[in-house]
This record gives sequence, C-alpha cells and structure tokens, in this order.
Amino acid sequence: MPKIYSSADLPGKMSDYGGGVVQPGHLKCDGTAYTKVGVYWDLWWALSDGGVSNPWDTADGQGAPGAGQFRVPICTRKVTVGSGGAGTGTLANTVGSAGGAETHVLTTAELASHDHGPGNLSTGSESADHTHVAGAHTHNILIRTVGGSSNNGGDGTVRNQFNENFDSTTTGASLVHSGVGQTGTFTDAGDVYTPDGNISTGGISASHSHIVNAGFTGSAGADTAHNNIQPTVVVTKQIRY
Repeated sequence: MPKIYSSADLPGKMSDYGGGVVQPGHLKCDGTAYTKVGVYWDLWWALSDGGVSNPWDTADGQGAPGAGQFRVPICTRKVTVGSGGAGTGTLANTVGSAGGAETHVLTTAELASHDHGPGNLSTGSESADHTHVAGAHTHNILIRTVGGSSNNGGDGTVRNQFNENFDSTTTGASLVHSGVGQTGTFTDAGDVYTPDGNISTGGISASHSHIVNAGFTGSAGADTAHNNIQPTVVVTKQIRY
C-alpha cells in the first residue's frame, strides 16, 4: 500500500520552480525513465492510477520504457492544459496528450477570404487567340480600283467612302458595297481593291473582351513560418516522488 502523504508532499504533484536544478524529493519533468521499485514506486503508482497504466510512458512520441521502468511527464518546451473537454485534431483531451507547435506556416485553407486585383494579365501578343463580343462596328474605308475594265472604274480614281467588311488581299473576287453615289458589284478578274486612307473601328472604346488562356496576378510572401508562442517565461517543471 502506498504511504499517506500531506498535500505538499503528494507523489505526482507537479510544480514550477524558479531555479535551474529541481528541489530535493523532485524529478525534472523531461520524460526520463526510472525504475518502478524502490524510491520511485509511489510516483509510478500515482502516475499509473494505482498501477493500471502510465500515460506518460509513450507521451509525445517517446518509445516505451524498458521492463520494470516508467517515464515521468515530459514538459520540455511545453505549457500545460487541463484534461477533459472536447479534444481536437491538434490536441486530445486525455492526460499525457501533446500537441501544438512553436511555429506554423499557413495553408491556403487557413487564409482569410479575400479578393485579388486584376494585376497585369496578357494574351501574350496581339496575335494570341481571343474573341470579341458585343461592340458591333463598321470600318470606314476609301477604295481605289487599279486595273480591270473601264466600267469598273479601271482608271485608278478614288471612289466614294462606304461601309464594308474589307479584305485588303482580295483580288479578282466579288466585292459588294454601297455608299454615296456608288452601288453595285465588282467582278472583273483584273480588279485589285486596296485601302486608301485610315481604317478605324470608331475609337478605342469599342466594347469587346479578351479570353486569357493563362496568366497570374503575381505573388507576394515568402512561405516562412510565423511565431505561434504566447508571451512566455521559462521555469523548471518538476514532479514530486
């Protein structure tokens, strides 16, 4: 049977001590293994709830002690918290459980919900694949006919301005147009139609959109761990035996 102790001398009682060396009758709470029999028997009895099981034997990833031995609590670089309540994936709720970390690198799921500005996205070049939507418009083009029969204006004179979807490489094809004083179809194989003057879509405000196949808004940060420790002072954690 274990001895009867006063509350001040109760085996298994943990305390903080301001000195660097534990007081007499105490062991440092550093997970060290000790022999069950002899002077430390009462401590083992207290930690193992009457010889049932000592939760500190494998606490914080430690290997099981040798035959006839037990481990004291390991509190190195740790604060203590009361047992019970609802355990979490970070810290369970039973005596001997350990968890938490001094530093932590945030994951994407842990970031606060936020938006990114548009940044500088590009389709890569003017020739990159993209589409225009809405903003229908016309091109105002001056047409000059060169060559061809006289009935098609083969004298090389400048014809009137008109609205037309115009392919500047069209040669000998049908070009249907309408404009001030000019209607009809040019069909002579010798005719070449070239733009003469400025081509405009009516200004840079014409409504359209670009489909961006790839790009990003840039990045910031260094993925370094941040401090995760509350304001703390270091003392000697000791346990009575």
